[in-house]
Amino acid sequence: QVRHLATDIIQARLDSLQCTEEAYRWFEGRLGLTPVHRHPAAAKFLKSIIKILDMEGQIHDDTILEDPIFTDVPVLHDPLVVGQEMLSDAESLLGDGTKSEREERRSAWYQRISKYLAFCVDGGLLGERFTIGTLLQAMHRGAGEIKVLRTVAEFLLHLMPHGDYSKKWSPSFVSLSQLLHEPERFGK
Repeated sequence: QVRHLATDIIQARLDSLQCTEEAYRWFEGRLGLTPVHRHPAAAKFLKSIIKILDMEGQIHDDTILEDPIFTDVPVLHDPLVVGQEMLSDAESLLGDGTKSEREERRSAWYQRISKYLAFCVDGGLLGERFTIGTLLQAMHRGAGEIKVLRTVAEFLLHLMPHGDYSKKWSPSFVSLSQLLHEPERFGK
């Protein structure tokens, strides 16, 4: 019964996306536990990214979209819809309080969503078959849907002044080019 309780506690931490990349890997490898968001949300996010790159001719693994993780998973034109869906699904769990307190909790949850989806993109779902490096290299070579993928990359990095949850992240909040010009504003 103690083991069942410990598993429940671990699963709650996983589902609230409060783990490091190493912890996600360890819990899955040792205990077979993954966040509830892994399938279909994270799989839909990654499949949508890969589909965009595939349509641009940037995917060189012809079988990647046939991976079992993608079985019965739809593709979205805009992968960021997944993050919005996850944020919306948690709305009732964010508690009461002032508008600014709720907005801070929303921002913190959205940041955890981006961190988890970044882990999933960076080998968390497909290992070395697809990583953030794969995404960035393909973005550099591609042309058509690069704006969508640049916004996805900015979301995954969740570029915001460190620890400032008072502001809501949006694609126009901070761009990659702004980060390169003003790196001291971020990650402090």
